[in-house]
Amino acid sequence: MRNIFAILFLLISFLGYSCQVKDKFELKVGFIPFILFTSYIFLVALAARLSLMLVTIIIVNLIGLLLFVKFLYNNKEILGSLFPEYFLFFISIGILSFYLYGRKFLMYDDFSHWATISRLLLRKDAINTGLDTTISFKSYPQAMAYFIYGIGRFFQFDESILMIINSIFTLSGLFCFISLTKNKVINYILTVLVIIYGFYYNIRPYCLLVDTILSTTGFAIFSFVYYYDFRKENNYLKYFLMPMFVSLVYVKNSGLFLSIFVLIYIIKKYMRKDYKIIIISLGSIFLSNLSWSNHIKNEFSYTGKHSMSISQYKSGIATNHDLINGFTREFLSRVFNDYLMWALISILIILLIYKKFDKLIISLLFSTICIYVIYQIGNYFMFISSMTPGELRRLACYDRYVRTIHMFLTLIVIYVLNFNYDDYLTKILSFLILIFSIFIMPKSEEIGFNNNEFRYQLEEEKNKNKIPREKKILIKFKEKDFSRIYTRASMYVFESNEITDTFPGDEKQFNKNDYDYFIDLSK
Repeated sequence: MRNIFAILFLLISFLGYSCQVKDKFELKVGFIPFILFTSYIFLVALAARLSLMLVTIIIVNLIGLLLFVKFLYNNKEILGSLFPEYFLFFISIGILSFYLYGRKFLMYDDFSHWATISRLLLRKDAINTGLDTTISFKSYPQAMAYFIYGIGRFFQFDESILMIINSIFTLSGLFCFISLTKNKVINYILTVLVIIYGFYYNIRPYCLLVDTILSTTGFAIFSFVYYYDFRKENNYLKYFLMPMFVSLVYVKNSGLFLSIFVLIYIIKKYMRKDYKIIIISLGSIFLSNLSWSNHIKNEFSYTGKHSMSISQYKSGIATNHDLINGFTREFLSRVFNDYLMWALISILIILLIYKKFDKLIISLLFSTICIYVIYQIGNYFMFISSMTPGELRRLACYDRYVRTIHMFLTLIVIYVLNFNYDDYLTKILSFLILIFSIFIMPKSEEIGFNNNEFRYQLEEEKNKNKIPREKKILIKFKEKDFSRIYTRASMYVFESNEITDTFPGDEKQFNKNDYDYFIDLSK
């Protein structure tokens, strides 16, 4: 009953704000969900610093409900103007909900951070502090945890609901594609294919990893800036850039890279025309990044795992020349054998010839190559300044990092081409690059369990022994946990970072009496 009430309450609030934004700013419907969601993240982030998270989301959604009532009685036409676009949006949410409902987290990174931080906020109604020992990656920004909190707090806790909420935000970025006005039927089909691509090419919807969200958020901001001329449209539209950029920077540290790429386009578009737009964008990026950095420095004595650190590089990796040389060779090999980028560049070259060296395509081709090269340079230095030697040797998570820039560039290229051209070759090539990405490119790598069996084992032990949070537990697995995923899953389920793992034949000896609980899963 609580979940049904939450759905109705949040849906009505969302429609109320949608009507208000549509009426006030005359926005294209495709941009409205993304604008509302990033604004919501911005408000929750502010409320988190003021320790007012719960009261803020209640008040904000009550106002949305009142707005809906106002438009329902006074201006039904505005509500009707949200459709048919919102039909596609809600149908997509319905399909995602049907696909995800009842699932449990199975991915390593959910256990190690993303699901852990979201659950913590939902339980505390506050952001984590130095006393919350279950959070290892303390320097990771938390935009999606804020969004999940802002929606999920109204529901009874369920892991699959967190997945659905995360996916709805991803959808809002992809939904900006529907703002294309030329050849509406084909663009609707293109939008559907883009949505499928967005949920398949990199991160699947059944986890909370944010790499796809980086791409879709960066693209959504770019498409908003590309579509509107803020000097000619409603003068207040440019202020939506503030929550957009704050949200992107707060998604993940590498969101700063994509923010800068979009900022460069804004500078190019508005230099000597409207400095206020540039100042708003630059200020939002700089201040949000500074604010988060200061929060980490002031709140925690250390930044946690995987923080970029020159001192870490100098103390260990820099002295291992064989490691650096081997990593560099493998990294360059992957860059030069990047089939998706070669396909994207080939499509632009074909159109360049077909359009008789149109300046727009020249600019798009040049920008695509430059952004990819700059991103990969940053990616390289991120690896050597934040990864362990073992992670460097296997280029840990390289696949999803590079697919982040793949998706960002692919979405922008397709959007710009279809915004400016309406010929069949442009449409065909747009469909081909998406089909190539979905069906021809290798499936993105996933680090996690294939099924729920181990999760059920842990939860059965937790319920049987009535184990409370933050207890010291010794767990005996069937074999050595080389990947650490069994240990991480145990830390997540038992909500404790004091989990010690062992296995039959372990040379280390542990005294069960030194622990609050001993769990034997080796049989």
